[in-house]
Amino acid sequence: MKKLCLLPLTLLLFFLEKAFSQDCKNCYYFQAGKEITFIKYDKNGKNIGKDVSTVADVVAAGSSIRSTFHTKKFEGSGKLKEEGVAKVDCDNGFLKIGFQLPDTEDTASNDTYFTYPVSMKTGQELQAKAEVQIKTSTNGKKVELYMKVENRKVMGIEKVNTPSGNYDAVKIGYDMNTRFKIRGSGIPMKLKVYEWYSAGVGLVKFESYNKDGELQETAVLGSVK
Repeated sequence: MKKLCLLPLTLLLFFLEKAFSQDCKNCYYFQAGKEITFIKYDKNGKNIGKDVSTVADVVAAGSSIRSTFHTKKFEGSGKLKEEGVAKVDCDNGFLKIGFQLPDTEDTASNDTYFTYPVSMKTGQELQAKAEVQIKTSTNGKKVELYMKVENRKVMGIEKVNTPSGNYDAVKIGYDMNTRFKIRGSGIPMKLKVYEWYSAGVGLVKFESYNKDGELQETAVLGSVK
């Protein structure tokens, strides 16, 4: 009886792996003019704002397609907090999403993108490292921000419920080390970040935890219109 029970599970995993190998060209990142909204919550579930992105400059060439992803970050009050831009590529089904970078005086980066292969399996190690260093100014004060991503790995496949719909998604986890420097004083921070990627759609959820494992922030896909 145990052997008979294994067959449906094996078939289910087979079809799920097929589902997660869809072409990334269908993701919302490449739908020109679309507006994508992520709703953000703090550790207590309180709405603390939203990120609203628009897709522009979609260019296709052979098996590749590229777009520019413009994002505006709003506080819970509706006040605009900051703006950023990222490049997104899909090449033969291989998705690359760049860091959201502001227009700054000086930005240095090294492989500043997240990669999503055509197919992903539990335990698979993804792009190992990504680093970015930003120098800018806020209220007349010079600010430096350093971010480094390590240990990206596929955690499994989960169902995710969001205001925009329900998705079967690949859960990916990674470590993010950040350091803020204002007037020479550095503020380090270590985070554990999880993201959920749905094939043919894009990212649908994020969670970040502090070094003690406490939830800090959640963002879920609110709408694509």
